[in-house]
Amino acid sequence: MTEHILNALHGSSPLGFLAGLGTLVLASRKSGPEQPRLAWHAAPPHAARLWCREPDPPALAAALFAALMDKAGPTPESVTGTKAFKDLTLLLCRSQFDKLIADSAALLAAMVSDAIAEDRPVRGALVMTGGPQDFTAEVAKLRAAVRTAGPTAIQTAIFGPWQYEEGHPLGFDPLMERQHGYLGAKPERDSRRVPGAILLSVTALELLPLYPAEARGGIANACFRDRRWQTMTWPLWSPPLAPRAVESLLAVRRARSQDALPSEGIFAEFGAERKEVKTAGGSYPILRPGRRML
Repeated sequence: MTEHILNALHGSSPLGFLAGLGTLVLASRKSGPEQPRLAWHAAPPHAARLWCREPDPPALAAALFAALMDKAGPTPESVTGTKAFKDLTLLLCRSQFDKLIADSAALLAAMVSDAIAEDRPVRGALVMTGGPQDFTAEVAKLRAAVRTAGPTAIQTAIFGPWQYEEGHPLGFDPLMERQHGYLGAKPERDSRRVPGAILLSVTALELLPLYPAEARGGIANACFRDRRWQTMTWPLWSPPLAPRAVESLLAVRRARSQDALPSEGIFAEFGAERKEVKTAGGSYPILRPGRRML
């Protein structure tokens, strides 16, 4: 196994953390018996560290790119069973859960929950499009942009330097809020994103399924402890962990939210406010810059 320092993915940022999880998910899809593992550098800004069988950055980028483009892999566009995310009904959602394989069902379960009596499933905390943006349509655009750019889009996303392009960042990039403060145009007119990093963050949803709990509308996400989904929180850890260990860690950490940091390798916890932004076309949430909480 080779250790890669993913210098562009900072654990102190919600976008960097989620993109790191997405990198781990993709690296694990065809990894063989020895699973890739993820940890974080102890020194700020806490770069992601990935252990996998690919020997160098170009090989890793090529493998991640191939996994992203593999039509057999779960994608938001494929698991919903409908072209427009807004058209996903409760009946169709439950039908999809019945027929999807485990990884695909996990991704759908991170996007919506059917634990509701209404005719529409509950949208997840990290599905942050609104107004004229449709979540699955925007992800499809992201995937097309990355496909056109090739593995270079993934290599620059994880190792840097980031290259911003025109497009909606789906609420994942805190830099956009800061940028809007210095520009005269409305947010929907000046949105920019790093396609590879945003697409990796979307892929991370597979490790963050929703589940019924005493939370907002009875639905919880491992990174949100409050009922109104106002703050996303996440731990950083030093031992290399495989995907299912990461998923368990996030769930256990949420349950122990009032405790001090445990000694089992977690060295910090960060949080980012999830704030509603109003525009001429409606409103949508965004993640604000991360701050250290513990």
